[in-house]
Amino acid sequence: MKETKLNTLLSRLLASAAEGQEETFAAVCLHFGDQDIELIYDLLTKSSNAQSVYWLVRYFVAIERPLGFDKLVALSQNQSLAVRKEACSGIAKISKDWQETLLPKILESSYDDVAVFAIKQLGELGRVSGAVPLLNAFDRLQRDTKAVVSIIRSMRKIQDVRFLPILERLASKSSGKIQEEALACLGAYAYKLHSKYLKRYLHSANPKIRAIAYIAVLRFVDKRWEKYIERALLGEKEESLKLTVLRSMNTIQTRSLFGVVFEMALRPPSSKIGMMARSAVKRSRSRPVFKWLIKKERNSSGDSKMLALRLLSEYGGLPETFHELRRVFTRS
Repeated sequence: MKETKLNTLLSRLLASAAEGQEETFAAVCLHFGDQDIELIYDLLTKSSNAQSVYWLVRYFVAIERPLGFDKLVALSQNQSLAVRKEACSGIAKISKDWQETLLPKILESSYDDVAVFAIKQLGELGRVSGAVPLLNAFDRLQRDTKAVVSIIRSMRKIQDVRFLPILERLASKSSGKIQEEALACLGAYAYKLHSKYLKRYLHSANPKIRAIAYIAVLRFVDKRWEKYIERALLGEKEESLKLTVLRSMNTIQTRSLFGVVFEMALRPPSSKIGMMARSAVKRSRSRPVFKWLIKKERNSSGDSKMLALRLLSEYGGLPETFHELRRVFTRS
């Protein structure tokens, strides 16, 4: 009796015109017991055409029952690519809590398209619970470039420190798109990196990783980290790294760092570095920097005095600027 009624409803659903389908579908969704789910699954999978799969997936999403979600997972492992795609589109529409439960299972699929879907969807969820499944997926799929790129992008969204060893290795030892994505991911992590990771990155043999660490240090706006910026400006041999540091610098909190940047502006190893060093001093607008410039102007001569005066003349906004410049020009 039940099977006959459901069969009639489903036949009407598949045969009815567009205006009557939603009403029929709503009637089908009133049958959501486990026995109903099994019957509807069996009846609609017999034909295996696109329309029956479409309505079956919609039904499972609509009724929100555990057995229905298990059937969705089963459909995602179907040998037909079209069926797998339909099932994955349905899984993406269910609640995040249920996705969190189902995606690790789907991630173990032998079908690459399904595994990549699960990887991307874990990233979209952005939940820490996705960390271990992604780490397991990396171990299994690390030779698949497309899968690895998707894993890195999801790692970027979840931002769990357990990903860092893998990201460091990929940033240092891989190439092409994978290295590019790993470096971008480490850069995104820079806001929340623990000091122990930053110190390691500051001493990395990979200049691109060091650049990420320098930018992260500058974002801290903490004078305790400025010694590492000094070391970068004085010790880095690659001009591009020095330019990255100067370009990213918005504050100068210690007189020691001010002295290094001022000296680079005064006697630059290249015109680009000189220009960037001068811009860094201009952007670091603060009373301490203003006072250090005044001392430079008062206690030096020649090019050093002229540079300090030039930087002071562009240091508008503070009341002391006008008085200091008037003093200089009155004296001269």
